[in-house]
Amino acid sequence: MKQEAETTRKIAIVLFDAHCPLCRRTVAFLMKKDRKRSLIFISMHAQAGRTLMEKQGITLKMDTFVFIKGSSCLIRSDAVLGIARQLGGIWLYLRFFSVIPRPLRDGCYTFLARKRYQWFGKHKSCGLLSTP
Repeated sequence: MKQEAETTRKIAIVLFDAHCPLCRRTVAFLMKKDRKRSLIFISMHAQAGRTLMEKQGITLKMDTFVFIKGSSCLIRSDAVLGIARQLGGIWLYLRFFSVIPRPLRDGCYTFLARKRYQWFGKHKSCGLLSTP
């Protein structure tokens, strides 16, 4: 029982937009970099993703990655920083971006999120991601 609780604390969930080619490429990149296999990726369009988002009070209208670890739920640039912390190693250097005020970080994130379909297109279905 104790080992199961420890494993749960080490695992984190990333919810992403599987219709977005940029998001899918980012997830494929993260899968390769997640050497500890501590991230679980779930499409926010899948039933499991919708259920998790509902529990966190997040709607599909949000253009963001969602990072859930334990009782913590991070969105936008905070989610990116949380994912970097979870990966560890050289990715921990991204924490220096936390000195930039959140409204500025989130403004940049939101700008990219709004333009992503225009710049990268949109998949009609979620599709399946293969693990490396």
